[in-house]
Amino acid sequence: MTQPKSTGSDAAATVTTYYAATGTGACNGRPEWAGLLCSTAPAGAITGGASNPDQRPTTTTEYDRYGNPSKITETANGITRTTTNTYDAAERKTATTLTGGAGTAVPDSTRLEAFGWLHRYNTRRRHSRLGQRSPMAYETATRTASTTLTPAA
Repeated sequence: MTQPKSTGSDAAATVTTYYAATGTGACNGRPEWAGLLCSTAPAGAITGGASNPDQRPTTTTEYDRYGNPSKITETANGITRTTTNTYDAAERKTATTLTGGAGTAVPDSTRLEAFGWLHRYNTRRRHSRLGQRSPMAYETATRTASTTLTPAA
């Protein structure tokens, strides 16, 4: 894939590799992942970026037995960041963990935490725009009886 004005061998071009069932190497010999995305990488280094980094990330994806992305590794400029996804028996993502990279560590995010926050936001948190009512209280108070529209002539 290339972006406009790309030469095809510069940082604006992307090299995409898919897993193969046979062969040797990082993206080969994985019949269970055959045809799934293995990696994306820039075709070349960034030039003319002054003091900015000279590499776009190379991303490699690994999958669980159901084809869900379980581990995504991004590497650029000597820094590696790994995202690990955990799924339950129904193939729902239950947690995402980020490790590595630069800066402050990101706490694990889980569906339960997100649900708890949304539940509080919608049922208890008061909003000045809604007359100091929660979104659910506002919806209940302003809900009208269902209306049946008459067909147009």
